Amino acid sequence: MDMAEIAQKLNTLEFKTTENEKDIHGLKGAVYGDSNGRRGVVRRLDGVEDKINLMLKLGWAMLLMMIGIFGRLIYDLFQMFASQ
Repeated sequence: MDMAEIAQKLNTLEFKTTENEKDIHGLKGAVYGDSNGRRGVVRRLDGVEDKINLMLKLGWAMLLMMIGIFGRLIYDLFQMFASQ
């Protein structure tokens, strides 16, 4: 099989695409009430969204931990002054 035959076969291939892959901007998903709006091939932002969600969760966890730690320190200070 030489290069010309391979090129001919490649040119005659049909690439089957689903409706979701043709829907580049995710409008069908948005219209039909799909929660993420974008289906199929065009899901470029998913990794970024997951990272942002993870960072937000970590941020809340750190904030709550800091409130707990500093709250405990302030409570101990009040106890120390109250016991004198």
